[in-house]
Amino acid sequence: PGLGYGVNAMSDEEDDTAPKLTWKAEHSLFVRNLSPQVNEQILREVFSGCDVVEKVTFRSFPNSNSSFFAQVDFASLTGVTEGSKLSGVPILGVPCEIGVVDPVVSAAQLRLAAAAGDKLPEP
Repeated sequence: PGLGYGVNAMSDEEDDTAPKLTWKAEHSLFVRNLSPQVNEQILREVFSGCDVVEKVTFRSFPNSNSSFFAQVDFASLTGVTEGSKLSGVPILGVPCEIGVVDPVVSAAQLRLAAAAGDKLPEP
């Protein structure tokens, strides 16, 4: 079976008891390198000039109790485009890193590729 993240990649014949993703944002940014003091209100203020912020979700990195990132979901693609331009801007004095790829899913895909013996691209 597929990873089950994002769209439901399972066929009708596969296990229907697997958990389904309940929220799939189509216009999301992932904000890393955040101050421990950052909260939803602060991120909403930072990104409100980009577009309507529909949802802010804080998520931990796997195997870490202190490292986290935020997923900011916008009403339209405009928020993603404009919000991406804020990468490097300090939030509570800490320069943030903004991307469109979920850092947890991206890391998992890299580990799977390495385990399969795929050659990873040079940075």
